[in-house]
Amino acid sequence: MAQFKSIVLARLWQFIPDLIQWWIIWLLRPKLFVGVSGVLFNDAGEVLLLRHRFHHRYPWGLPGGLMERGENLVQCWQREVREETNLTVAVDRLVAQRTTALNIDFILQGRITGGEIVLDSTEILEAAFFPPDGLPAELHKNHRLAILNALDGQSLLAF
Repeated sequence: MAQFKSIVLARLWQFIPDLIQWWIIWLLRPKLFVGVSGVLFNDAGEVLLLRHRFHHRYPWGLPGGLMERGENLVQCWQREVREETNLTVAVDRLVAQRTTALNIDFILQGRITGGEIVLDSTEILEAAFFPPDGLPAELHKNHRLAILNALDGQSLLAF
């Protein structure tokens, strides 16, 4: 009986216009937020962390945010860093990825290529460079792992 239903649905599906098929698929599929953040070291080997206004449990974190429609990972992170800090960055590699039921997060590693730190005070309370052995306690463990992974020269860490 189940095989019969599958055959009938497959035959009916071919008569549904493509646009409507895509809308049906979109409505039935789970939706995920895509987050992109990144590790930026200064010349002294310290990592840039931001204290976020709206992150209460772990206020310190890597610069980043949510991907917007039409962006790729690099464009998203460059935009977020520019919006939060006024810095421009180049991306070197992907150092970590994490998937949950609601989101998928990518953590990149990059270099500061220009700009002076000017914070978006709506979202960011403070920016500071920390030595890897002196990271704040209020830093999420996934960001801490990504920083360590970047230090080790690893190309990808899934957590």
